[in-house]
Amino acid sequence: MTERFDPYELLALAAPGAVLAILGATASPAFQAYLKGGEGMSLGGLGFFLLVSIVAGHLVQALANLAEAVYWGAWGGMPTVRLLSENGLLSAPQRSRLAALLEQDGILARPPISAKDWGGAVGEMRARISTSGQSARLDAFLRTYGLMRGVAVAFLIATVAAPFSDNIWIWWHVSAISATAAIISGYRAHRFAVHFARELAVRYLSASHAGKRPK
Repeated sequence: MTERFDPYELLALAAPGAVLAILGATASPAFQAYLKGGEGMSLGGLGFFLLVSIVAGHLVQALANLAEAVYWGAWGGMPTVRLLSENGLLSAPQRSRLAALLEQDGILARPPISAKDWGGAVGEMRARISTSGQSARLDAFLRTYGLMRGVAVAFLIATVAAPFSDNIWIWWHVSAISATAAIISGYRAHRFAVHFARELAVRYLSASHAGKRPK
């Protein structure tokens, strides 16, 4: 059985790519003319725009993977990696219960825990929650994080690329707008990463408390 098509995955590629495609149309009269194909955007131009957006989106998300490693490295790791540390995501009793539960379920040993072991534990926690049919909110948080991460990087690229334009008006306005959008999008990505980590832990603890521990 094949998995159901998720339009959000396509959106996570098309949206960041569209940012760069629009920038390209703004900077290139030839590209803009091709998309319009006359008085307005033609059907072929729209299809080509979507294709360019998706391809560009893949490239942007590849760069976003690199930016993600740098950004979260400055925070000491992604929120999911820091669930058992004193970082404010979980209360002390929750951290203690989660550590004991993960050890009891054979997912994780007692501290000290390596980053590799903890990364594997997070993956197994998510897989068990998904198997039990309780992952709707987790999936929503993760999809939105991926979308906003890509959009943030796309606007960051636009901010850097704008100064190379020959039009000074475009340089100032696109740079200012793109930089602001990159900051807002990055903030949203950060928030949803934190929401995902907290929801992952709370969902696992709640399932155990209700006697429906994910298997």
